[in-house]
Amino acid sequence: MQTSPGKQDATLVTSNYVFDNAQENAKVRYHDLSALYDARTIRHLEQLGIERGWSCLEVGGGGGSIASWLCERVGDQGRVLATDIEPRFLQALPYGNLQVRRRLA
Repeated sequence: MQTSPGKQDATLVTSNYVFDNAQENAKVRYHDLSALYDARTIRHLEQLGIERGWSCLEVGGGGGSIASWLCERVGDQGRVLATDIEPRFLQALPYGNLQVRRRLA
């Protein structure tokens, strides 16, 4: 697509990242991603043998579905550190064994 001199293409000047989890539609997107991928992810985690008392790290925790599963799996004796660029969904999780950190891009 060509633009005339002095004019910028509107698609080039937009600074909105389509997967930005600070936007309103992030909660719906995380729910959909969870429905699509969590079962497979949990199968892999179960095969690793994660048990009570483990310490786990989740990078890019997003909506928190896997962090929640990990917190329940490791129990009060374990701990989970979850990171995300925008950790608001992780911070809302009600687990005492969860630590949340903002991951810088």
